[in-house]
Amino acid sequence: MTRILVLNGPNINILGRRNPGIYGIRTLDEVNGAISEKADCLGVEVAFYQSNLEGELVDRIQESWGNIDGIVINPGALTPLRYHRRGEVRMKERATHLASLLLERELDAILISAPENRRYLSGFTGSAGYLLVTPERKVLFTDSRYTEQAGNQSPHFEVIQMRAGLDWLLGALKETGVKRIGFESDNMTVASYNRATSGITEELRIFKDKEELAQLQKAIDASDQAMELVCPAIEAGMTEKEVAWRMEVAMREFGADNISFDTIVAAGPNGAMAHHRPSDSVIQAGQPIVIDMGAQVGGYCSDITRTVVVGEPDEMFHKIYNIVLGAQLTAINTVRPGLTGEECDGLSRDVIAEAGYGDNFGHSLGHGVGLAVHENPRVGPRSPDTLKPDMVFTVEPGHLPDWLGRRPHRGHSNPGRGKGPRR
Repeated sequence: MTRILVLNGPNINILGRRNPGIYGIRTLDEVNGAISEKADCLGVEVAFYQSNLEGELVDRIQESWGNIDGIVINPGALTPLRYHRRGEVRMKERATHLASLLLERELDAILISAPENRRYLSGFTGSAGYLLVTPERKVLFTDSRYTEQAGNQSPHFEVIQMRAGLDWLLGALKETGVKRIGFESDNMTVASYNRATSGITEELRIFKDKEELAQLQKAIDASDQAMELVCPAIEAGMTEKEVAWRMEVAMREFGADNISFDTIVAAGPNGAMAHHRPSDSVIQAGQPIVIDMGAQVGGYCSDITRTVVVGEPDEMFHKIYNIVLGAQLTAINTVRPGLTGEECDGLSRDVIAEAGYGDNFGHSLGHGVGLAVHENPRVGPRSPDTLKPDMVFTVEPGHLPDWLGRRPHRGHSNPGRGKGPRR
């Protein structure tokens, strides 16, 4: 007789109770009963198994090897979360590495509050939550809206529901015996606390693994494709706001989940303001237009800047453009592992200074990108950060006099292994 195993994944056990308007009113027992009736009619032997843990489902598949003829899988929450075992292993490794860093800093625990760090360590994408990490325990605190999501996305974390006040945290600290705890000072109101551990998780995030590089590449591609689509269509008479909107729509059409920061479109003299907000200013023929934008894919950000001209640019624009482009290409083609952020910055800064425009290059050459659009490594004057393989950073020299903004801007991966985002 043919033998079939029916596996049901996370949340299938609460069919009939969970959002019946979406998932229906039949329970899992009722569904299994209907399958059994059909199996009897067909002369098939059927067995059922349900678990909310992917590892247990995998174990059951392996245990059934050679004893059954086929498996039917209803993945449940495994499908919409698109969360696979390899990603789970990566998250566990990151949290374990963080725990080892706590020992080096003589800390019993760290409380993670920054959304980017929370996602990096646990995979949890909800908007509210904290992580408590000790060498022996990993806890994810979130409110009632996200407890189910947290359990699915972060199976290697213990999930505790937050309530009013701080009893949820104090209770966990007491149970764990924590005496010395670190906080992320940039994200909590304890910046002056002498045990603040600013940057401890960022030390882990600075190096990107293969999956992170793939997400960054998708974000870069969405930005590049949007530029290629929209820039040729920019005409005199359009407003900065109109161009910004078209760019944001195009990025989403090319696969972006969101924008990584507010899009900047700055025409003419507005281009000298590095963080100009798009306005109702009408674009004129011959004006340079600085477009600074980024896409977000899977939580990872791109940061792309281009300067375009409607019509024919004048001779001075050509001159400045070529100087700054040369400075950018010099840095991209010369940077190597082992240089500091300051030394990399100098590769471009020297080119612009030798051309006589050093006073107009007032900002840093670049910055890291990842889950946040600005993160380590720092690439600028006085930056001691040593550039190493698998770090990803921008290369954005600029010339910003009051009549012109010019910044070619590219994401760059340190070429220690010859691969990674490079746009």
